[in-house]
Amino acid sequence: MRSVLLTLLLSLCAFPQLAPPNSAGVSMGHLHFNTRDPEAHRRFWTLLGAKPLKPLLANDVYQVPNALILVRKHDVSGGTVGSIVDHIGFRVADLDGMVEKVQTGRDPHCYAA
Repeated sequence: MRSVLLTLLLSLCAFPQLAPPNSAGVSMGHLHFNTRDPEAHRRFWTLLGAKPLKPLLANDVYQVPNALILVRKHDVSGGTVGSIVDHIGFRVADLDGMVEKVQTGRDPHCYAA
């Protein structure tokens, strides 16, 4: 039984592959977000063009190019300032079009800064 479980766990660990490193040597595979409102995250990430995937354990999963966004309903204890990653950014082909799209879909949890 133990060997079957170990084989399954090892195969799960081998499945996700990181994107090749960029010119600075950085490669990222996924981000985790804890939130009180997973529905707001769903609206936000899909508005940006992320593809929803099947939930993984307690996480909702969204796919963006070369990375996965994992969102979990959980009480948060503070902000991100001073944490390891205090913000993320995305490059878009048409900034004006994206700003218009976000403003059209604006709600209290989905905005362009």
